[in-house]
Amino acid sequence: MAVFSPLFIKGISKHSPDDSPPTSDCRRRTGAFPILCVSSLMDSKDNERVLLLEEEVKSLSEELAQCQADKEFVWSLWKRLQVANPDLTQAVSLVVEREKQKAENKDRKVLEILQAKDYRIQELEQVPGELYTALETRA
Repeated sequence: MAVFSPLFIKGISKHSPDDSPPTSDCRRRTGAFPILCVSSLMDSKDNERVLLLEEEVKSLSEELAQCQADKEFVWSLWKRLQVANPDLTQAVSLVVEREKQKAENKDRKVLEILQAKDYRIQELEQVPGELYTALETRA
């Protein structure tokens, strides 16, 4: 029977089909191979890095969707202008409306960020009062 070589994380070595599987704390605790215990091997820096990468992927996905929408808009505008007598007033109106929508979306994002920061400031302003109350109850 062939044993596949599982990939072990964080410096735990791989084993060949002839070797017996290595034992680790994770395996002793759970009976599973270390690959299944990723959460126990990941430290806070790894978790932070994963969160940053997930945030970057989300941001890039949003940017890609915006670029695709822009491409579609430009393509449709270009097709409108390729006719014998293009309606330039309508084309300009479409561009102005598109820019207006983009500005509104940007303003909405800025407002969301400011609201989140205001909420965080309010949370932080409550901390000294809570600490003072905790110290009073101890005394």
